[in-house]
Amino acid sequence: MASELAGPDHVCRYTIIDIRNFDEEKLLIVAGLRKLGDSIRTEVRHMPILDDIMDHDVLGPAIRQGLEQGRKEGKEEGKQEGKLEEGLAIMRKQMTKRFGRLPGWAEERLAAMSVAELEDLSLAVLDAKTVAELFDR
Repeated sequence: MASELAGPDHVCRYTIIDIRNFDEEKLLIVAGLRKLGDSIRTEVRHMPILDDIMDHDVLGPAIRQGLEQGRKEGKEEGKQEGKLEEGLAIMRKQMTKRFGRLPGWAEERLAAMSVAELEDLSLAVLDAKTVAELFDR
């Protein structure tokens, strides 16, 4: 048993385990003090360390799937926000052309509407005589 503990490989392995929370620089300093610098450098070169988590067999595909799902959801949310902003801009232009400058309460009501409500309002603006009538329908 004592002969098994005498080799530099064995000491090197235990040194790495004992100080595994050290960063590489500290590890090399400690290894140099124990005259294990060359052994540590050799071990580090042979360790299977992934440079990119996306190359991991299990985590890589899961991360890619999550990213793709996030992109799809973000794209759909962006489309909905775009529709709402465009609908608001069009309604403001139509209402301003038909009724003149809009009162603050009308702007507030308009800003709180959904896409479906804006679509309904886009038809109602054709028949309404006043801004109040448009929102009281």
